[in-house]
Amino acid sequence: MRNFLSGYAYHMVHVSNFPSILSEKALLSNEKLSQKGIKPFSIAWETVQSLRKRITIQRPVMPSRRQLHSYVPFYFIPRPPMFYAPHIQENQNQLLVLEVELTILYEPEVLFTDGNASMQKLSRYGMEVVVIDPASAQRDTCIRRYHPGGPHGTGENWSDFYSDVALIDRLNWGVLNGGTYIDNREEFTRIRSSEVLIPDRLPLSKIVGIYAPNPGLAQKANDVVKMYGLEKVIPKVVYRVFPR
Repeated sequence: MRNFLSGYAYHMVHVSNFPSILSEKALLSNEKLSQKGIKPFSIAWETVQSLRKRITIQRPVMPSRRQLHSYVPFYFIPRPPMFYAPHIQENQNQLLVLEVELTILYEPEVLFTDGNASMQKLSRYGMEVVVIDPASAQRDTCIRRYHPGGPHGTGENWSDFYSDVALIDRLNWGVLNGGTYIDNREEFTRIRSSEVLIPDRLPLSKIVGIYAPNPGLAQKANDVVKMYGLEKVIPKVVYRVFPR
């Protein structure tokens, strides 16, 4: 487990959203952004977002249910499959990559998944919703309840949620680390999209790296950091191209 947690998790943001992140001194979930009236430039697929709106998390220790959109999603790899979507490729020269240590998984209410969280066999245009009770050290299976019935989707697999870092070895690290390939492209893509889910907000102080795909964007982002007087709060934005 210690080896797994020695790495990092990553989140992509369009540079036009960087000022609001610095202003809030945190990366906010979609739910928090909506509550504050902040409308960021979105690089997400609308069809995927509509599925995520129908997913709710309910744990016995939680006072109430929590929407999936109340979490800030990070990926275990810097270039998840969504990076190669056409609409993101069009904006890739304007995307910053934020990095946090995987030890964030020890913090309260942080969850992780073994694939894209939206893949719960929900019908794309249906009405059913799902309530998920993540697997834990006390009960190592993920429980789903569909309402009013279901699932009605046609997907082959679904992604499990976990609330205990002790279960980190459930992830397919061979696929995540690039050493294993699966012929089933949909399953390979699902696994490569495994997520770290941070409730509500990620303070800037948790960010350990910020990367830009070109020197010009790095300079532009650093100028914004200086304008907000946060040079000592977050790392300097540096130019870095991640391997495929």
